[in-house]
Amino acid sequence: MDKKGVLIGIVGLAFITKDNFFPLFWNAWKASFKELTILSSFRATGISPPDPNPILDSQDTKKLRQSLYYLSIQNKLLKHEMDGIKQALSIKEKRRKKEKALQLSQRCKRKASQPSAQSRKRPKRVINATDVGEASEGASAAPSKSTRSSRDVKLLDRFK
Repeated sequence: MDKKGVLIGIVGLAFITKDNFFPLFWNAWKASFKELTILSSFRATGISPPDPNPILDSQDTKKLRQSLYYLSIQNKLLKHEMDGIKQALSIKEKRRKKEKALQLSQRCKRKASQPSAQSRKRPKRVINATDVGEASEGASAAPSKSTRSSRDVKLLDRFK
């Protein structure tokens, strides 16, 4: 450390006293406040020649930056969601393939144990033209009743 307290060794900090403040300040003032820098700063803010475009342009760029950031985040989220959906779909397809392989091995056993498709069908109801003619001729002949399975049923006298 020097006698006036200007420098501190390796750290690079400077203690400034009243004696050495003004010469340091005046050198900095002269270096920064030049006519060219003052005019360029007024021009950049749109004050000197009245021009609102620099400020408006900076606001537009800020809005564009924010919307670009928002869109990039949305894009990342959608990509992440799409990757998750693809992964779930691939897992589902693998599971389906495994189930299909199991079904193929068990298909022969199932067909042998199930009854044939023809025996499960209901027989169609057939109406003879002669039965229709007899029923329309008179009520003296009692029409024969038939069940859903086309069986003729003989009714008792009390139900006629």
